[in-house]
Amino acid sequence: MYDSHMINRITWNSYVDQISDGLKDSQIAAAIDVAPSTISRWRSGQAPNPGHVAALCDYFGENPIVGFVAAGYLTRQQMDEIFNSSGISLSTSLEDFSSTTLANELARRAREWEKNDGMGC
Repeated sequence: MYDSHMINRITWNSYVDQISDGLKDSQIAAAIDVAPSTISRWRSGQAPNPGHVAALCDYFGENPIVGFVAAGYLTRQQMDEIFNSSGISLSTSLEDFSSTTLANELARRAREWEKNDGMGC
């Protein structure tokens, strides 16, 4: 899950990489039922279809509003206005995260820990 301050600096490709946590592009495509060429176009700089943003966020248990910011469909300011005016908030409790998101984060942290020879992240 993203810290709301990180969203200003994130690109669509880095967002996809972060939430998919090491899946191959072909696996991401299969997960959201798009052609692998769709993911290739994203990697070469083409903006994703809004429906694909929503599908990706849904599959990985992420807030689609954050995905729309990463994809360039909303600005950080617009996101803040949505959250502030509607009472919606970014997830702040473990119960707000899907099991897949939690498992992916644990796996990512374990890999990071191993890269640092068990010296912490």
